[in-house]
This record gives sequence, structure tokens and C-alpha cells, in this order.
Amino acid sequence: MFNEEILYKVTKPALREVVHQYKLLQRNDPHVRERCLSAFTRTMGLPCCHHIKQELSANPNWKLSVADVHAHWFYNHPDKLATFRDGQPIHPHTLVQELQIVHGKGHPLGTWNGLSLSSRDSRLPALSIC
Repeated sequence: MFNEEILYKVTKPALREVVHQYKLLQRNDPHVRERCLSAFTRTMGLPCCHHIKQELSANPNWKLSVADVHAHWFYNHPDKLATFRDGQPIHPHTLVQELQIVHGKGHPLGTWNGLSLSSRDSRLPALSIC
């Protein structure tokens, strides 16, 4: 159903949506028998079950290609790529910075309401196990 090239260029959620449309076609869903309004293709940028049916009727070996998918669904969509001022793309690994230690709020580890949890602290009530 998919061209091999598409597996590396189109996101998985987009491919799942196309598979869902194909399954509607296989189940002979009532939606498939209705007239195509192209609403799915216009809003999602992916071929609808009607388009898939039409393509498979014309060519039983038809496979989804990158040309059938809107660029929004591409992994490397031009609008998603950050660029330097000189226009060169920024590699995502260059954005990783050194980790910073963040001290959380609340009581320090090993204490409860400001009291130490060590067994030598006489301010805590003694617990006896029977």
C-alpha cells in the first residue's frame, strides 16, 4: 500500500490515517458508498477512501506516494526546519545544551516536616512493631 520512500518521509500519524481510510474501503463502510465531498482530503491533506478506491480501480498495484500527501505531514517540512540567520538549516543535535541541576521545592530528602528521619532523632514518636 505504501511506497518505500514514503515510510522515511511521512509521519506515522499520517500513515495511520491513510490505513484507516483503506480499512473503511475494505469493510465496505457505508461512508465509502456516499458521494465524495473531498472534505477529508481538504482538511487532512491525505487521500480519502474514495480517492484510494478510484486509484486502485485504475491500477490494482497503486501505492501511496509522497506526492499524495500534503507537506504538513513530512518529517522535514520546510516550515518546521529552524535556520540560522544565513539560511542554513540547524541540525537538531546542535540545540542540545548542558543539563542544569534544578533544586525542587518541599522538604529535603530524608526529612519529614523538617525533622530528620534517622532512627536517632528523639523528636519523632517511636514506632513499635509487634
